[in-house]
Amino acid sequence: MGTSYRNIKSFHPFISLTKFAFRKLIFLIALYLLFMIFKDVKREDFHPSFYPQH
Repeated sequence: MGTSYRNIKSFHPFISLTKFAFRKLIFLIALYLLFMIFKDVKREDFHPSFYPQH
């Protein structure tokens, strides 16, 4: 039991680092998706065919 606990303790920094990297990755993906949606909206605003009165 003692050895397995020590193994878990030695692995703990790696696990927390992976969790942190995973959270950062999700944040970056969300930011990228928001940017793409914003870009699409901007392009639609300036697109002439988007408006019926042309």
